[in-house]
Amino acid sequence: MPADHDLLDHLPKDMGAADAEIAEAVAQTGLTRNWSAVLNGMQVDFEAFKVEFEGE
Repeated sequence: MPADHDLLDHLPKDMGAADAEIAEAVAQTGLTRNWSAVLNGMQVDFEAFKVEFEGE
């Protein structure tokens, strides 16, 4: 669940992150969260998923 505070507005900048780096991190997080929800909703078998995408 998304946080309702603005932690991301301060911490990364305090650590020296550029606005573009923060934007990329937020975008990657969104993509990860989206596909996690899709795969969990489809009840994909994790072992079969690994075989298909990692070649194991």
